[in-house]
Amino acid sequence: MPEILTFLLPDGDGQSRGLGRAAVELGLRLGLPFRVVRNAGAMPSDGWAVACPGAVLPEGARGVTLAPGAGSSTSVTVAGRVLYGPQAASGVDVVTGTARLLAFEAEAGAPRDAMGRVNAATHPLALDGLLLDPLIENAAAHLMDLLEAAGHSREGVEPPFAGRRAVVLSHDTDGPRLHDAFQLARAAALAPRNARERSALATGLGTLLRGRPDPYWNFDGWRALAEKAGGRNTFYVYPGPVPGLARHPRDPHYDPRKGPYPAALRRLVDAGCEVGLHYGIGTDDTGHFEAERAQLSDLTGQAPIGGRAHYWRIDWSDPHAAWDRMAAAGLGYDASLSPMTLGYRTGTMLPVLGGAIDPSGPPETPFLVLPSPVMDAYIEPGHPGGPGPARADRLVANAVGGGLVVLNWHVRTLTDVGPWQGFGREARRIMGAIAEDSQSVLMTGAEVAEAWRARITSLWRPA
Repeated sequence: MPEILTFLLPDGDGQSRGLGRAAVELGLRLGLPFRVVRNAGAMPSDGWAVACPGAVLPEGARGVTLAPGAGSSTSVTVAGRVLYGPQAASGVDVVTGTARLLAFEAEAGAPRDAMGRVNAATHPLALDGLLLDPLIENAAAHLMDLLEAAGHSREGVEPPFAGRRAVVLSHDTDGPRLHDAFQLARAAALAPRNARERSALATGLGTLLRGRPDPYWNFDGWRALAEKAGGRNTFYVYPGPVPGLARHPRDPHYDPRKGPYPAALRRLVDAGCEVGLHYGIGTDDTGHFEAERAQLSDLTGQAPIGGRAHYWRIDWSDPHAAWDRMAAAGLGYDASLSPMTLGYRTGTMLPVLGGAIDPSGPPETPFLVLPSPVMDAYIEPGHPGGPGPARADRLVANAVGGGLVVLNWHVRTLTDVGPWQGFGREARRIMGAIAEDSQSVLMTGAEVAEAWRARITSLWRPA
């Protein structure tokens, strides 16, 4: 059993709290039993330690002391890895860089749209060309290199997901019926100036009049694709309007309590799929999350564990507070973390702890945030050899050997109809490669959260 690695924080308040969060996340990625302390006297004199910037190793302790950085964060490449943080004597201060990423400091001054989101084109990591790099995982690997150079063995390191690539095939359930008055009217309104909407209108009317299956209603098709890869899907479903919350103009136009939805959702649960929340756009407080969760639970017979926001919209002015409200409503994870393009919004491909945390010890039920780096609309499906598919493949490849990739394909896009031509083809291509890879495992979002909580219990020790 490896001895416990101690992360030493500097004395102080605000900075050490941010460094404490960073130390926890880096410890979970190192894969060694660890703890986080502010008092150097709390560790054995012969133990191993990482002295975070501003802290000092006690006399006789084995480990590494990390030089503090100064100024804005930058990136350097060391041993083939892109590292991120403020400049330090030894390169960059990766612990402070990780703390800044997890606190969303890079986004503080970035322009925001009407929903409070940072535009993909102006996201600071996008401007620096860093969206495709797992910066926090790279920082942890760099720390392991430093420890090994100081004499620490790599024996006993626990890779995430037992060294396999974990894949979540998830689906936002937006407009999943073309045989719907609103969808057909929308296609008709856009048809004069949009050839793909003209195709959708013709297909929708033709299949409806001939009594053929609705081409947007693809729950069974997605299930079959996941089954070929040996797993189950995660479907995020809008719960319908809830009392006290006005419907946002961009909320879905279906009500899952009506028509074919209740039976379809029950079939998904019976088949072992996960049905999670696709929050209403105006959903922000704990009471609304609770009401939506209860409403969806009534339909499926199973309380949803996780969710994802429409248009990636949560309270990005203070996301950790938003995740605290979700946790208070009984949710266990959120999968809204996306830069609104292909890539990692906070430089991580693995789950992170959302909400307030105490670095001195693990919470009983940690709330987790799953990054969602690959979405159908961002792959440019009309050009299979173009930059979109190549970037998506890189994000999938990053997860080799113990990483996570969350794929987000809308339910309606599987059959390549109308404006969604080529979307399904890309999903089938990616999932076909994953199904043939014995080192990949397909999991639901809830299964990933459960596995990561087990990792937290296994590795994170109280101070």
